[in-house]
Amino acid sequence: MSDQPSTNTELLLLCGKVRDNTLTPDEAKRLDVILQSSDQAKALYVQYMSLVSLLESRGVARMATGEDDAGVSDAVEHDVLAELLQLERAADAELVHDVGRLRVHDDGPWQIGGALRWMASKPAGWGAIAAALAIVLILFAVFSGGNEQPGPIVEQTPVTEEPPLLVVATLVESTDASWQGTDPTLGSDLYAHQSLSLTQGYAKLRLANQAEVILEAPCQIVPVSESAMRIIRGRMVGLCEAESSKGFTVRTPNARIVDIGTQFGIEVDEQGETLAHVFLGEVEVSPANNPGADAVRVTTNQAASVRLDGVAVLVDAAPQRFVRDVPETEYQAAVLASRPMCYWRGPIEDETRLVLDNGWLGAHGQASESLLNNQSGYAVDDTSGSLGYGADRPAASVTVPYREEFGFDEGFSISAWCWIEPGHQDVMRILSTRVEGGGIGLGVIGRGDKATGGLPASAPILTLFGKSDVVATRAMPEGRWTHLMVTVSRADQVRIYIDGDEVQTRTIPHPRDAGQPGDSDTQPLMIGRNPFTGQGVQAWQGRLDEIAIFDRVLALDEMSTHLNTTKQAP
Repeated sequence: MSDQPSTNTELLLLCGKVRDNTLTPDEAKRLDVILQSSDQAKALYVQYMSLVSLLESRGVARMATGEDDAGVSDAVEHDVLAELLQLERAADAELVHDVGRLRVHDDGPWQIGGALRWMASKPAGWGAIAAALAIVLILFAVFSGGNEQPGPIVEQTPVTEEPPLLVVATLVESTDASWQGTDPTLGSDLYAHQSLSLTQGYAKLRLANQAEVILEAPCQIVPVSESAMRIIRGRMVGLCEAESSKGFTVRTPNARIVDIGTQFGIEVDEQGETLAHVFLGEVEVSPANNPGADAVRVTTNQAASVRLDGVAVLVDAAPQRFVRDVPETEYQAAVLASRPMCYWRGPIEDETRLVLDNGWLGAHGQASESLLNNQSGYAVDDTSGSLGYGADRPAASVTVPYREEFGFDEGFSISAWCWIEPGHQDVMRILSTRVEGGGIGLGVIGRGDKATGGLPASAPILTLFGKSDVVATRAMPEGRWTHLMVTVSRADQVRIYIDGDEVQTRTIPHPRDAGQPGDSDTQPLMIGRNPFTGQGVQAWQGRLDEIAIFDRVLALDEMSTHLNTTKQAP
């Protein structure tokens, strides 16, 4: 007995690995070589994958409904098994333990009837696998000329020259990335059918059609072509802004998602269910295991779930489940892991002067012309820069249009890296917003501020409009980067942290309630000054970077994780 399979056998074994998501990078290269060796090989591959998809869909559907189809009564599978049993006299094979692989004998016909009949007598899941194995033998018969004469399978002429591999994508960005079984570096070519498993960190791939995908570990994918990809498990974000990228298709174990020009996220959970969320634009979601089911159109800020029973339904939006950009530093990766509602990382887009929100809310801000860009940031490995404010630019600011989430009526946290210009005199705001009945303002106090009872200049202050001011009794240092964190519980319990250390605070109640005139105007959120009210500009002097808002009280260990990644600039 020889352990060297024929080219026909090898092709079908590799097809089985594609089906089972176990194809290694080397095997993917070998599959590509075989497929490019002949049109017959390509036709067999297409036929095999189409039939397996149909039979697996039937098996998954029965398993989801709990049916125990011990006799494999489904007509299609029954017919496939019947054809297989007719081939037993002409073929012989040994079924090995890892289902889907066949060992070929040089000296004999195929023998699989007993094992297959045993599998067919089991519940539906085994029936689907047995049917898939049946297809392997049927296609062998087709490939070798049908059932005219029983006999061993004929070897194809060996491929002497391996054609070039099919490159379908490139690794363009990564942070703290680790891979299982392969180790692509920036600029690495990625091939069709190459299984990629990201075990740590983040990565961005660019497909040949200019679609981009962002992966967050743990995540396993298989690029299929220049415009298609499979995701086996985990989360990915698709960015299809180029005209050539429209129609980008993502397949999951139970769904098919087709882009119609959009930004979207896809998650495959441990149970195999699929969630598709659209940030901008539109996608079409259809069950892969239920051909008769209707497709669902999902548009901006909508989400759809494809259940294991093969039904696609609209569900509540879930933008917080996805990271929409690759972080540049370990600190940014740690912040994104805490799922910030808003996260303005600093740089101003050159043409639009937008300051992008990398949190799940996607609340982008507009920078004023006087706001400086590309100022040095808080960390030595952060090349994106920070927002620069100066005393000679009192109107410098970022304006973020109002969103209902800015009501801050639940527990929340705010963190930022701050550089205070030495010698500043007045109250300065990091961010501030006024909404009906209140709003918040975060900043530092000025010199000689009588309202705060003589506390030191540059002490952090959180204003809960209509309720109180909460002021730290310790000042932030001037002339260097300092990390500030504020948490507010649902009961308005405020805690303030400077460089990770909690500081004592003093609460100063407001002398009027929130219902008085002037407090009902809803204003945008401003970064670096007060909203457009009569209370004064209170403009920031210095620099601001990495401003994040969380829609919950951040845990102390999360704060520590953020700061432990920091490599501060001098």
